[in-house]
Amino acid sequence: RVQPALGETLAVSAMLIHPVIGGAAWLVQKVLRDPVDQVFAFEYSVTGKWADPQVVKLNANRDINKEIEKDLAEKAKAGEIKP
Repeated sequence: RVQPALGETLAVSAMLIHPVIGGAAWLVQKVLRDPVDQVFAFEYSVTGKWADPQVVKLNANRDINKEIEKDLAEKAKAGEIKP
């Protein structure tokens, strides 16, 4: 899984510009388990030998909006966030 750490950077940048908004962005980022990073994450399957690796991108047709909705519904059901 390749997942760049953009959410933290965006929240800290916002905190430097406006501490209240940046703090809220950071908190949301933590509660929702890095949704910005999830949007830009890609999964790969790597097989084969070191000299000739076979790399295949997985979940190329995923719908990130449905994944976020599902994650939020699970968190609301578990009582981690309010619906």
